[in-house]
Amino acid sequence: MYRLVKMVPPAPAMRRAMLGMTVAAVALTVAGCKMNSAGHTGAVPLGYEERHPITVGYQPVGIIVHADPYASGLTAQDATQVAALARQYRNTGQGVIYLQAPSGSGAESAVHASASQIRQILGREGVDPSTLAVHTYRSDGGYGPVPMKLMFYRYSAEAGPCGEWPDNVSHNPSNAPYQNFGCASQRNLAAMVEDPRDLVGPRGDGPRDAMRRATVQDKYRKGEDPATVYKDEGVAVSEVGGQ
Repeated sequence: MYRLVKMVPPAPAMRRAMLGMTVAAVALTVAGCKMNSAGHTGAVPLGYEERHPITVGYQPVGIIVHADPYASGLTAQDATQVAALARQYRNTGQGVIYLQAPSGSGAESAVHASASQIRQILGREGVDPSTLAVHTYRSDGGYGPVPMKLMFYRYSAEAGPCGEWPDNVSHNPSNAPYQNFGCASQRNLAAMVEDPRDLVGPRGDGPRDAMRRATVQDKYRKGEDPATVYKDEGVAVSEVGGQ
């Protein structure tokens, strides 16, 4: 028969044992929380932004123009298309404008003249002509105009696809959003945004109004009130629609 005193550890050993049991309990609790978090929030996103994210990528934009060996550059129709492409690049373009032209076809002089004309058109439309990069490909030759591809890349935004209904929405005890919830709104936002780069990061500050700044500084030097004074001419709000 063992005495009870022999089965009770000394005080320091008991404290170490209790501390070990506490650490083990905390570890099991944390592990349980991680499993619970992975099971509910990681595998099944609850927010529609996570279920239907808007992805921003690059999309090519290009046209086909022709270099005519018997002409001194682009035709009037091709020049109009190049000008329209330059305006599109100025608003939404990114990076370099590529011109893919043939070599070895006997139309090198026409390609050179067309590339020079394209640079002139870019400059007139407010695009730096140095953004044009000419890439050549081998051609077996021939007669008549040779095609050239003018292209650039722009940001594009898209979301979806929509129409996924894996569960019965009439039975929803947890009151959680259904799978297709928010998909149409995300697709509409991606289609309507003016510049998809705004979804990646905020735009920089635009140029200051130099004329207004000079006016305010001049008034400040003279000791005048630099605030803008608005005059309503005594017109009531109810009378605006009748004028």
